[in-house]
Amino acid sequence: KVPSYSEASRIFTSKALDFIANNHSRFILLTLKRAALFWGPEEVANNTAIRYEKANSSVLRWIPGFPIVLGPSLLGAVFLLAGWRRRKAGSAEVLLVALFVLTGFAAQAPFIAAARFRVPYIPFVFLFGAYALARVGLLAREHRWKPLAAAAGGLAALTVLASIPVSGHRTDAAWWRTDRAMALWRADRKSEAIAEFEEALRANPGFVDAHVNFGGLLAEIGRGEEAIGHWREVLEYRPERTDVRFRLGALLLEAGRSEEAARELRTVVRENPGLGEAWFELGRALIEIGDFTGSREAFERSLELMPDEPGAFVNQAIGYRQSGRPREALAPLQRAIQLKPDYALAHLQLGLAYADLGETESARAAFQELLRLEPENPDPLIHLGVLASKANNLDEAMERFRQALAIDPNNTTARYNLGGMLSTEGRIDEAIAEFERVLRIDPAHAPARRQIDLLRSMKR
Repeated sequence: KVPSYSEASRIFTSKALDFIANNHSRFILLTLKRAALFWGPEEVANNTAIRYEKANSSVLRWIPGFPIVLGPSLLGAVFLLAGWRRRKAGSAEVLLVALFVLTGFAAQAPFIAAARFRVPYIPFVFLFGAYALARVGLLAREHRWKPLAAAAGGLAALTVLASIPVSGHRTDAAWWRTDRAMALWRADRKSEAIAEFEEALRANPGFVDAHVNFGGLLAEIGRGEEAIGHWREVLEYRPERTDVRFRLGALLLEAGRSEEAARELRTVVRENPGLGEAWFELGRALIEIGDFTGSREAFERSLELMPDEPGAFVNQAIGYRQSGRPREALAPLQRAIQLKPDYALAHLQLGLAYADLGETESARAAFQELLRLEPENPDPLIHLGVLASKANNLDEAMERFRQALAIDPNNTTARYNLGGMLSTEGRIDEAIAEFERVLRIDPAHAPARRQIDLLRSMKR
C-alpha cells in the first residue's frame, strides 16, 4: 500500500525521533554540520547541482554567492551591537528581524540543509548588510578615513571568513554530469548523453545514479551486455536496490540468459513479494528454462497482484500448453482477449491451444482473427497452412505458405513447409530447391539438409 502524505509524514517523523533518541552524539554532530552548511559558502543542492550549474553558465556564474551577503551582514550586526545601548528607536524591529532569521535557522538545523530552504531568509539577513553598507557610505561622505579604512578592512575580512567552508561538504561533479546526461537523453541526443555518463563515472566511478541510468540508456540502444555490467556493479555495493535487480533480470531474460534471469528475479520476489511485474517476468524466465510448474505458480501470483494484466494470463496459458495441458490454457487466453481484444499474442496462443486439442475450426478462427489484426504478420498464414495440410488440403496449404513468403521471403518455417508440400505432391526438384533456399538463409537448419539428402536418394 502506498502511504498518504500524512501517513508518510508520520512514518518519517517517527524514524527521525527514533534516530535522535538512539544516536545522541551523531545527532549533535550532524546538527552542527547542518548549521555550518546553513551559514557556509556552499550552495547545498537537493535536486540540482547548483555549484556546477552556476560555474558552467555564462549568466549564472555572475550571481554573487552567499559570502557576499553574509560578510556585510556580519559587519552590520557588529555595528548594531556596538551602538545598541545608544540607540533606542528601531531596536525592536532589528530584534524582530534577527529572531525571524534565527528561528528559521533553528528550525532547519536539526533536520535539513539545502540552499533552497536558506533562500527565503537571505533578504532578511541582508538587511544587516544594507545597514553596514549605509554606514560605510556615511563614513566616506563625512571623510572619516580611519573609521572608513577599519570598516572596509573588517568588511573584507568578514567576507573572506564567510567564504571559508568548514563543513567539508562538496557537491559531486558526477551528479551534475549525470543530470546533464539525463537531459540529453530526454532530448534524444543519445551520443552526447553517453559522453556525459562517461564523464560522470570518470569523476566518480562509484556514483550509483550514473551507473543505473547509463545502464538504462545502453539497454535502450541495444548495448545490453554493457548495461548488465553497470547494473551488476550497482548491486555489488547496493544489493538492496531491488529496482535495479528487477531491470537486470528482465534484461538478462531478453538476452536469452534465462537461468541468470530467474536467479535475479527470484531474489527480487523474495525481497519484494508484492511486485507483480517481477512475478510476471519470473514466470517468463521459468518457462524458458522448462520449469512449467514454477512458471504457473509465478503467473498465478502475478495475477493476484495484477488481476487485469492480460500478459500474465497469456504467459500462464503458455505454461499450461508447454506442460501438455492445452485445455487449461483456454480460459486464461479467453480472459486475456476479453481484457485486450486486439492482443495478437493471445489470439496466436489460443489458436495453438485449439490446434493442440485437435479442434481445427476453433483454431482456424483464432488464426483468422490474428491475421485480421496483423495482416503483415506471416505467422497466422503459416499456422493456417499447417491446419490445411493436416486436413489434406494441399493446394490451400501451399497458397498459405506462399502468402507468408510474400510477406517475409526469409521465413524458413514457411519455406520448409512449402518444400514439404511440394515433396508430398511428388514435385521433387521444386521441393529440393525450396530446402536449398532454407539452407542459404540458415545453413544450420538440419531438417532441411536431411530432406535434401532423402529426396536426392529417392531420385537415384
